[in-house]
Amino acid sequence: MYVPLTSKIPRVPEPLDFDWLAEDRDWPVLELTVTPADVERWARLHDDFHPWYFGPSPWGGPVAPVTIFYYPGQNAFPPRRDFAGVLAALGLEAHRPIFVGSTLEAHTRITDRWRRGERAFVSYRLDIYGQGELVAVSTRTWAFFAAASPAAQRLPERPSRPPAPDPRPPHEELEPVHLTLTLERLREFEGPGEDNGHTNPAIARRQGLPAPLAQGELSVATIARILLNRFGAGWQVGGTLDCRILRPSYAGETVTARGQVVDVRATHAHCRVWVENERGEVTVTGTASARLDVSA
Repeated sequence: MYVPLTSKIPRVPEPLDFDWLAEDRDWPVLELTVTPADVERWARLHDDFHPWYFGPSPWGGPVAPVTIFYYPGQNAFPPRRDFAGVLAALGLEAHRPIFVGSTLEAHTRITDRWRRGERAFVSYRLDIYGQGELVAVSTRTWAFFAAASPAAQRLPERPSRPPAPDPRPPHEELEPVHLTLTLERLREFEGPGEDNGHTNPAIARRQGLPAPLAQGELSVATIARILLNRFGAGWQVGGTLDCRILRPSYAGETVTARGQVVDVRATHAHCRVWVENERGEVTVTGTASARLDVSA
């Protein structure tokens, strides 16, 4: 099944709720094409115009940002696509260069389901292949608002596990990256004709929000930028990122990604990473790694 790389599949009336994902199925294999227009759109959305995206890279031709597989993860359970919940976690593994112009396949697999109070959680992953080789892995967890159905009530109950503070002193502070979450950016991220709590202040107010809700991916992607800026090829091929979204961000706010190298081993640097809002509150927290051998 062909799906666009950086936009949504057509809308259907039914939301993507827990019951749609309650049982394992053979989800369709997604066919993806990495076009120059997709890369330009992703760069513009994230204010990330790295020269490797548009010209020569250590692997030859242009390569795409490693975060570019976000929307295939939103389109992975057709025909439904609009999640009746919130993004709770997002991660990735970068195994091979994502060449602009390449054709790829994404295979979807649900990896875990559980319940916490009135919310049902589903974790899943996309394994993305090109010419039979694993190019990248995109992982995420969604928290669905209602867990009242019989299928949801059968899920194991799990308590919240806040991330434990990392006591290791930093070896190095990473250069921060800032991104202003303008309403125009949120609207462009959603795409034309999308009228929802991300794009419409009136709908956001009816949902009890102070302003349109910023998409969590926008904040997580700022972490990817600080890792690319510091580690270059060692992030683009060989990097990993695992983030939890702790609190929402809203239209008009400026977020700042920060990171510290806390462990250096033979081939990799290991980092703690996070995103702060203007009030200094941590909105996203996680861990990351990158190769220290930067040869392509």
